[in-house]
Amino acid sequence: KLKKIYPHIQLHLYIPCIDQASKWRNRDIELYNKIKEMANEVKYISNAPYTSGCMQQRNRAMVNDAFYGVAYCTNTKSGTYSTVRYAKDKGRNVLIIE
Repeated sequence: KLKKIYPHIQLHLYIPCIDQASKWRNRDIELYNKIKEMANEVKYISNAPYTSGCMQQRNRAMVNDAFYGVAYCTNTKSGTYSTVRYAKDKGRNVLIIE
């Protein structure tokens, strides 16, 4: 909906592995597929099934390709917090929503 109002906005998806949605409910998979169809770019970080490090690899790829970040982060012992720290260490501007 926002892309209709702001046509300059682009949606870039960073998908950590090929089977990300394999354990999701059918309705969530349907929504996921619709979102992928609307994306300007879909980037698979790994063409392999899920591994313990694929989410962190995805997060770092997003930071490496970004100029700015917006994160919802309320826990300092989370993957989101780790990614925010990584982004700040890389000099990225990050808006934290609590």
